Amino acid sequence: MLVTSEGALGDSSDILAYADERLPVERRLHPADAEARAQVVGLRSASTRSSGRRDGAGCTSRSSRNGRRSLVGERFSAADLAFAALAAPAISPLQHGTPVPQPEDMPDGMAAAVRRWREHPAGQYGLRLFREER
Repeated sequence: MLVTSEGALGDSSDILAYADERLPVERRLHPADAEARAQVVGLRSASTRSSGRRDGAGCTSRSSRNGRRSLVGERFSAADLAFAALAAPAISPLQHGTPVPQPEDMPDGMAAAVRRWREHPAGQYGLRLFREER
């Protein structure tokens, strides 16, 4: 929930839109181009819908396959933000913003899983987002 002088926002999409409108154009999380904007919204929505999948198939990084630094366009967008947020519990990034357990502090089975997820191209992409875009 975000409480502003204009009222309360409870939906993450509404909060993102509110914040985005207040950013300088060059830093906005939704591209001005209608086609790119539709891709960002679609990927953000798809990431949210598939976040419960254990195999990560619903949240694989398209950018890791095509060499781009972001999922849509040439810069960080709401699609990348959604991906990073949903990947965080699996990859336990050091740059999370709040302390999160690292593999050396986890039980063996969980530590092995986190290490596997970090090694996957999508995990590498998520870790890079936290390192470079946070």
